[in-house]
Amino acid sequence: GPFNVTIDNVIDVTSLLVQLELDRVAFLKKISPSGLLYCVECETALADVSCAECHDAMCNGCMVATHSTGHRMDHSAVFLEQAVCSECEQRSAVVRCQDCVDLYCYECFR
Repeated sequence: GPFNVTIDNVIDVTSLLVQLELDRVAFLKKISPSGLLYCVECETALADVSCAECHDAMCNGCMVATHSTGHRMDHSAVFLEQAVCSECEQRSAVVRCQDCVDLYCYECFR
């Protein structure tokens, strides 16, 4: 039969793009040796955002520098949360100690 299109059954394209980008970033973190994503531009800072159109992870400074003018200005930025292990300062923190409340990677928490 015919389908009725209402406001309740229409896909929110923006939400879909954000979720797809977050899924892609989660996959990239899983395959990264450190579990962290670094800026593709400066290659030294942790990535703060991911461009939903370019699919590049960047620090805030590089995102502004590359996306504040021209055709990239309309690209959507998805904000990323990354925490670095307080012990080794090299890997992604995935565990919070209940005693000291610091964040640790699995290796350092043991």
